[in-house]
Amino acid sequence: MRPLRTAEILLLMWLRKRNSRDRGWESPNPFSTEGNRSELHSVKHNIVGVGLNRATARESLGFHNSEKSTILAMAHIIPAAVFYLCTLFAIYTFDGFFLKFSTALINGLAIAILFVIGHDACHNALTPSKNLNRWIARLCFLPSLHPYASWFYSHNILHHGWTNLKGRDPVYPPKSPEEYLALSKFNQLKERLYRSPIGVMLLYMDTIWFREEIFPNEKRRIAIAKYGDFQFDRILVFAFIGLHVLVSATLANSLLETVYLLCIAFIVPFFIWNWLMGFVTYLQHTHPKINWFNSPKEWTFFGAQVEGTAHVEFPSVLDFIILRIMQHTAHHVCSEIPFYRLKDYQKKLSATALSYSASFQSLRETFSKCHLYDYEAKTWHTFDEIKVQKTARLAA
Repeated sequence: MRPLRTAEILLLMWLRKRNSRDRGWESPNPFSTEGNRSELHSVKHNIVGVGLNRATARESLGFHNSEKSTILAMAHIIPAAVFYLCTLFAIYTFDGFFLKFSTALINGLAIAILFVIGHDACHNALTPSKNLNRWIARLCFLPSLHPYASWFYSHNILHHGWTNLKGRDPVYPPKSPEEYLALSKFNQLKERLYRSPIGVMLLYMDTIWFREEIFPNEKRRIAIAKYGDFQFDRILVFAFIGLHVLVSATLANSLLETVYLLCIAFIVPFFIWNWLMGFVTYLQHTHPKINWFNSPKEWTFFGAQVEGTAHVEFPSVLDFIILRIMQHTAHHVCSEIPFYRLKDYQKKLSATALSYSASFQSLRETFSKCHLYDYEAKTWHTFDEIKVQKTARLAA
């Protein structure tokens, strides 16, 4: 290989200096050979590379606001809303537990589809109208019981602003081995449950939905207030819950039947939705090849949004049903790309993004290896591995 030319080194220095200025901390060593050639290739060929930052992300992908379409948005919103309402109606009207329960499972999927639409609207990606996007998000978030303002803050500001940075990104930052060993036996068991294929439902419900969306602490509420009316949005959510209770009570002949209808038409779909959300979001930023960060000084836009975000390839039909939500790297590079355009933009990141097919083996690898994270060594560890190491130290 030929050595880097002086002009190319100066170009790298300028790119990284600009990236450092945008992020507000010291940039990495411009003379480091790691990734230099791929970065220069990216600059020359307009492919996203390590010089990427917030200011250049949209330009690098070539996305334009004109690609947002109200017609395409409505072509997805209307069928999704009909799907949700029809399955909900079927739960109330079908006879027999099996039919009701089966439809409740499908209704949980309908909630997830509506949430993805609301998610894009909250990013101002769904339609060209900011006000329309805001109200679409509010309404689509109701079945999943998410207030618009708190989701905007926890997701748009914290998660997208500081992806994979522990202490700022609330989406499942892994504990270090030392933190895990310092936990009580009960909390260690809870951590093991949370990082299991079934337990991700509780992980999402506890750490995101309950703590960040519905009952954020006072410090969070003050921050949320800068971005929307949290109390108004939460009242809408509580009113939606009240509507479920009212419908169940109206259709039931007794208190026991009211509770039964409420469980089958409201609680079961809500739990299914939470499992789907927990499962999907866990895979998006957890993988043996994905790094997490413990300090803003080591955090970079490229390292988090491109290298720290996985594109999990599901079968085409499933990818279509879940509205391309796993074409996730392109979404993190430019969150204003609507889901109905994501597939094309994800292809532009194929040379740099972590991408793998969803299979039993690949999913098993993630759930079996990614339990704890050493932020200094940048390595993942299993619970049992750390337990064995502790036992060996005590025996020595």
